[in-house]
Amino acid sequence: LIYTIIVASITVKIDRKIIANNIQKSFQEAFSIDGDSSNKIENKVGKEDKKPKKEAEKLNIGQTITIGDVMELTLESSEWTDEIKPSNTSDFYTYYEDKEGEKYFVIKGKVKNIAGEDLDLDYVNQSKIIVNDTYKADVRFEAEESDGTSFYADVKPLQTLNFVAYASLSDEAYNICEKIRCDLDIVNDSAHMKEFFSNNTPHDSFYIEFEN
Repeated sequence: LIYTIIVASITVKIDRKIIANNIQKSFQEAFSIDGDSSNKIENKVGKEDKKPKKEAEKLNIGQTITIGDVMELTLESSEWTDEIKPSNTSDFYTYYEDKEGEKYFVIKGKVKNIAGEDLDLDYVNQSKIIVNDTYKADVRFEAEESDGTSFYADVKPLQTLNFVAYASLSDEAYNICEKIRCDLDIVNDSAHMKEFFSNNTPHDSFYIEFEN
């Protein structure tokens, strides 16, 4: 029995007046009028201090990492597979079915929530894999329910659950694959766990490489 997950789309209404005001404010901050009679414009763009980008940390299978005050993540194994099944298939369970012409690349492990509220694992990261330095695909993170029968769990505070991180690629990408790099950007501040992930979200960056 296969369940199909339907994700409700979210429509965000944007007030044009707010956008216009923000643009005007940004312009005024970028350019200020000097007080002398020449009304000289002083360009302030680019004068703000830029923090150097932190280099991504290399990970290995078998490693456990602590990510800020959000989670502990243990990477246990990786594989190519046609289907992604949970750990408990002894009775009723749900899984990600085989898609014609595609294969899944999967990383399995355990996650412990060390934050003070429920953790939606897929919501706090922005990750991708790259095959042969060229072919890219988004990576999804899902935690198993505590009974091991499905992948729809939020991780409760101080709870440890199994997880999968997976990407779906074409059979052709699988057939020519020589190496894989997985880039992981994961929120490291629990105060930002419920926000939409963006480049400005406080996060740690990691990568892990595999030879096929």
